[in-house]
Amino acid sequence: ATQMAATYERGMKMVQSETGTSAKQMGVFSDQVKALSIATGIGTTDITNGLYDVLSASFKGKEAMQVLTLATKDSVIGMTDAKITANALTVVLRAFSVPAKDFVAVNGEMQRTVTAGKMSMAQYASAVSKTSSVAVQYHDTMEDMNAIMATLTSNGIKNANIAGTDYNNLLKVLNGNTKSVAEKSHALNPAFNENAFAAMDVAHKVSYLNSMIVTHGHNIAEVIGKQQNAAAAFTVLSQHAGDYATNLKNLSNQQKN
Repeated sequence: ATQMAATYERGMKMVQSETGTSAKQMGVFSDQVKALSIATGIGTTDITNGLYDVLSASFKGKEAMQVLTLATKDSVIGMTDAKITANALTVVLRAFSVPAKDFVAVNGEMQRTVTAGKMSMAQYASAVSKTSSVAVQYHDTMEDMNAIMATLTSNGIKNANIAGTDYNNLLKVLNGNTKSVAEKSHALNPAFNENAFAAMDVAHKVSYLNSMIVTHGHNIAEVIGKQQNAAAAFTVLSQHAGDYATNLKNLSNQQKN
């Protein structure tokens, strides 16, 4: 017990030193970390590692503790380290500029994404740490990102990390190279409406390309090029459009509640 206490104290000092948190605030955090450990059964050292990620993401005071508490409870549910869940939650909250009042709702959405898909919390956490920035860069929503991740992993994509790579590549093609995709699609099918396509969200772009290109006898590679990861995501989403729509609706409705 003495050794564990010493390890904990060293960890807290490291957090203070590397995040620039005041001694007074660290004293408050120390009491709260111990209480959280008792409430969840997660060791103080593990929670301290999560605290480091939360503070490193520039969360302060009460907000930092709220995020840490959510992440620690996620680690219990997902049977993984608090550091892993803390990193995932902070990445999502910061990437999508989530206000404090919505922290709980977003955390709940992350949990439901794991449940809807075929992945563990640790696998989701690893993937979402990479997909969030791409989603924001190419103007996709958090709900759509999560709906796609859930749909891909529950319909044949091997794991969340591969699904994340597939999602990133699909988004870069559809939202980052829209003009080229639209022009190639129009050349294959003159009825293809380029302006309408450009204004669509990801879900409708996938559906429109499927109906106007694939069902007319063409391969999606003819318009997106040799993008195997993007093609894999497109194929699953177009073939399991019902699952995709259900996941997107459920996640979006939960966020509104």
